[in-house]
Amino acid sequence: MRPHDLTARTLLFAILLTSLLSGCGDDDATKPGDGSHLSLLFTRADSTLVEFPAGVETYVWCGEWETDVVPVPSVHVWIGTRSPGEAYVSLRAVVSDIEIGEAVQFPNFFIWDQPEGVSMFLFDPPNELATDTEDASGSIVFQEIPCPGGRTLDFSIDAVMGSELGNMPPVAVSGRFTAEATGPPPWWR
Repeated sequence: MRPHDLTARTLLFAILLTSLLSGCGDDDATKPGDGSHLSLLFTRADSTLVEFPAGVETYVWCGEWETDVVPVPSVHVWIGTRSPGEAYVSLRAVVSDIEIGEAVQFPNFFIWDQPEGVSMFLFDPPNELATDTEDASGSIVFQEIPCPGGRTLDFSIDAVMGSELGNMPPVAVSGRFTAEATGPPPWWR
């Protein structure tokens, strides 16, 4: 495959994914489609793209890093479906560690109950990937966050997520994410 073929294919996928995600909302205010714009590309080492299932939902909210366990104020993103075995992505960022326009670098290591910076996780069956692995690299830059008192989350990312399984290849993530805060998913605790 020639490099320009891959670039055209990647651009087409971004356009199709953005169209799919912006049209999959319904009348429920906590579902995606209420002004969300997702143009993130997750590219495997073999140049194939991670595909998210039909019916994907996007949630953006502010809350504790881990409810009732780690009370650090954080912004959260969850993109996927509740169907087991299908791709999904989640992001958590410590609000006090975010400086608008400043890059947060990966990998980001921290003690589990003392989070710092940003953590992104991708489930790409059978692979599980994160930005807090030795193979992770790159950065994320926030343009706007909904915590405290805002409504919009806007960030750009250019990073590599390493496999948590150790023997599987990394996945690159790039692009921009913009969405209005929705509140947590109904099943979130």
